[in-house]
Amino acid sequence: MTSSSVADAQRELVRRTGAPAAKLAPPVLPMSTIDRPRLSRALTRAVRRAPLTVVRGPAGAGKTVLAARWAAEASARTPVAWLGLDPYDDDPVEFWAEALQALHAAGVLADQPLPLPLDGLPRGLVPELAGQLAARERPAVLVLDGADVLSDPAVVGGLDLLVRTAGRGLRLVLCSRAEPQLPLHRYRLAGTVEVIDQDRLRCTSDETRTLLGALGLPAGRDTAEALCAETRGWVTGIRLAAGPLSRAPTAADPAVSLAREGGAIAEYLSAEVIDPLPGPVRQLLLRAAVPDEPWPDLLADLSATPRPGGVLRSLVRAAAFVEETPGTAGGYRLHPLLRETLLGRLAAEQPDEVPGLHRRCAVWCAEHGRLPEAVEHALAAEDRDLVARLLLDGLAAPRWLAHGTDDLWDRTAGLLADREGPDGAVLRAAAAVADGRDPDPDDLAAAASGGSDGDRPRLRASAALTCLTEATRRGAGGSVDAAAVEPLIRALPSDEQRDAAAVLRVDAAVAALRSGESADRLRAGLRTAATAARVAGASAAQSLATADLAVLEALDGDLARALRSAAESDALADAGGGPLRSAAATAAGSALQQRFLLAAAAEWSARAGRRPGAATDATAPALAVLVSRTHRLHRDYDDASGPLRPWLREPGTPAWAREHVVGEAVRLAIARREYAEATALLDELGDGGRRARLAARIALSSGAAATPLSEEPDAGAGPTAQVEALLLRATWLLATGRERAAVESLLAALDRARDEVLRLPFFDAPPPARRALRTVPALRTAAAWLDPAARVPPRSAPRAGADPPAPATASAAVEELSARETEVLRHLADLLSTEEIAATMFVSVNTVRTHIRSILRKLGVARRNDAVRRARALGLL
Repeated sequence: MTSSSVADAQRELVRRTGAPAAKLAPPVLPMSTIDRPRLSRALTRAVRRAPLTVVRGPAGAGKTVLAARWAAEASARTPVAWLGLDPYDDDPVEFWAEALQALHAAGVLADQPLPLPLDGLPRGLVPELAGQLAARERPAVLVLDGADVLSDPAVVGGLDLLVRTAGRGLRLVLCSRAEPQLPLHRYRLAGTVEVIDQDRLRCTSDETRTLLGALGLPAGRDTAEALCAETRGWVTGIRLAAGPLSRAPTAADPAVSLAREGGAIAEYLSAEVIDPLPGPVRQLLLRAAVPDEPWPDLLADLSATPRPGGVLRSLVRAAAFVEETPGTAGGYRLHPLLRETLLGRLAAEQPDEVPGLHRRCAVWCAEHGRLPEAVEHALAAEDRDLVARLLLDGLAAPRWLAHGTDDLWDRTAGLLADREGPDGAVLRAAAAVADGRDPDPDDLAAAASGGSDGDRPRLRASAALTCLTEATRRGAGGSVDAAAVEPLIRALPSDEQRDAAAVLRVDAAVAALRSGESADRLRAGLRTAATAARVAGASAAQSLATADLAVLEALDGDLARALRSAAESDALADAGGGPLRSAAATAAGSALQQRFLLAAAAEWSARAGRRPGAATDATAPALAVLVSRTHRLHRDYDDASGPLRPWLREPGTPAWAREHVVGEAVRLAIARREYAEATALLDELGDGGRRARLAARIALSSGAAATPLSEEPDAGAGPTAQVEALLLRATWLLATGRERAAVESLLAALDRARDEVLRLPFFDAPPPARRALRTVPALRTAAAWLDPAARVPPRSAPRAGADPPAPATASAAVEELSARETEVLRHLADLLSTEEIAATMFVSVNTVRTHIRSILRKLGVARRNDAVRRARALGLL
């Protein structure tokens, strides 16, 4: 065949199957399109690196715009042929005829026409075309837009052959919604393919803002970020959202529900994505929109499709706005705008199906530990009984008691407000207790009766724990005690006991405050309970235990620790861990009062009185002492007696509280010079150091002969008791003419009080001691920090009896402690016993002992106390 006849045949083929000119050139882009340099650069790099580049993304992702802008720029450097494809092009004759025409139009084949017979395409067409392209000095680029329509083996196989054999003479760019049917796995192994996927095609928030500006809708950064998040950077979604946004430019959240409000987005997705799907796949996709994530086994229950996972995978490959959930094996998610569109169509086309679908989703989610999602579906189905049962069986009540109420309660409270039966009663009562409110008595009664339902162990445990918590925290009394509740909690699955166990431990520690146990044992119990709650993440329970612990610390004179505990309790409450505790404010007020910062103390005292539980908390007597002392220090003696009176008369006032109430009542009587009444009040106390100190105070204040106090105060007593004992001894020494010894005792008191900035005992001391502090030069200098306006600098030398500083060589432990050993070390620093540490960490006692032996070995010490000191010196605590 001569050269002229070949040209004639080629021209005849072009005339016979000529492509419209619009298919052979990039589309004309609207003025509102924007340049996206990062994508243009990415496409340039891809074309340079590999013979095959795939630009893949769903409908409207900006594939064509990207390729068209890039082609316009690249054509100045190299020939770029363009061919826009449609479903009719999935035919070997049609496709290759149009491909030749595109290459011819771009000047790639202008001088080398191919010999084509008029009655068909020869087998050697692709190899001969590849040979001609391989002979080019500069590579040509062929862009196939809409390549997802190509599935014919002759077309796909020919393209594969062309790419592999054309060498550097051809660069093929495929713009496709679905993954092309070329053997991409081979290209990936050979490193001869570059992919620009939908993640890279998504608009950034800055690009979203620029696009909105090009559409005549200037937007702020917040609006652009919200719209970008709502559309997930989908270019066409952003463009179509311009209409709704222009009609509501000042909306607080203008990017919400665009698929339903805008109309155009729903129409686009219906036409481009939903309607082209086969009927069974479309029905599956409608049901896949009901759950947040359409897990295959859930979708199998919602539809009649036996293996929906395969369908979902095919939709992912087809870029039908379905994608695999990042970081979750086997999970899928729908684009939020597609999901809204599908939900709107499902409600319009099959309204009777929707409640049942939500119920089935709720049951599935509950069975798979997804309680919030389960409740959301039950709410969507407007099924109050299902909502209540899901919350009870999901142990929401213990979780609220442990952590404070959450969004689940906020969303269901209205629906459950008048729900009859034990389910609603337990939930309402638990929420009230968790929020620091008074539960309805009828709800408590119903909860108490619901706790006897033997067929529902979760209801029994929740009801009993709610009643116990109400009784212990508010002093309301009740028939349920911790011993009766513990077996109900242990009957739950082991992985569901943590919240309830933490609440139970705190309840027991708080209930002990109303018993006759010593303050030391109460502090240890509260500290253990707070630690257990912290380990369990039970912030509300931890907040309560820490607040009550702060009160005992403040009363004992551990002021710095009390203020830290009170602040920690308030911080936990502020972060959602239940209400602000009256006990925390009481502790802060007491600590500040003992530092003689009276204005701040009065403010915290007022806060304590306004917070829930001020009158009913187990620590309410401490608030009475705080208020009474405030009045006494201001010489309002008549008002000072009122807060104490109920606790003096109450036979059930616990021993630790009675000691402080009686102590303040004695001080008030002494201030009034009612020494007989002060002496009579001592009958309220048993024998012990506090009674001895109060008796000495009465004698020294009244001028009677006082019994000498010990030269060494009780080392086991707290700072307040030790300082008061030293001051009283100094007063007795002054009364007996032993001034030098008295000065030494006063210096010791100042030294012991300085670390805690404990000023109140000095202002409360008998007059001779106060006079000596003002007049003796050595004392006047040492007592300068007693002025509330004075700054208390850190010590330049260690206090007598304090731990010596760590040696300079102790810069590191012999070996690094493990995470579990570090946790055990912290518990040791909190003075927990081996058994308490084991219970807190949910391990055996032997395991704790093993950790302790390892800690001692690594830190090079022999005793637990030494380990704590060494760890602090090394900065490990």
